[in-house]
Amino acid sequence: MKSSSSGQKVSTLTKLKEAAILLRAARRRKHLSAERLFGEFDCNIRQYAELFTKYTGRDIGTAKIVEVGFGARPYRLATYHAKNLNATGIDLDMPVLDGTLGEFLRVIRNNGLERALKSITRRPISAACLWAASTASG
Repeated sequence: MKSSSSGQKVSTLTKLKEAAILLRAARRRKHLSAERLFGEFDCNIRQYAELFTKYTGRDIGTAKIVEVGFGARPYRLATYHAKNLNATGIDLDMPVLDGTLGEFLRVIRNNGLERALKSITRRPISAACLWAASTASG
């Protein structure tokens, strides 16, 4: 199955340049802790809650949240669940959660080689990588 990530034509050179930028960012962020990342998710949820209340007059606990394209940040969705929020994630591409060889092979089979390579490139700077590191050490 071809990835549904983009309808635009982007050159291979442009994609490689973007991958290089992401890898450089990963090296700069290697000391980012899982606690800090999940603290940012908490902050986001507080901001969402404030906006939801402002515009609806209701508590976010009454909302039905749909996270579209959640694969890039699957652990934000997990944070919603940890906060007992009614959240559902939808993504046309299979997300990378564990970073195992088997998982990458499934991503290739389901989403195509290009999407798998993109996921491999993004993995070092993803919440999933920090999640795995925090659960392995804890």
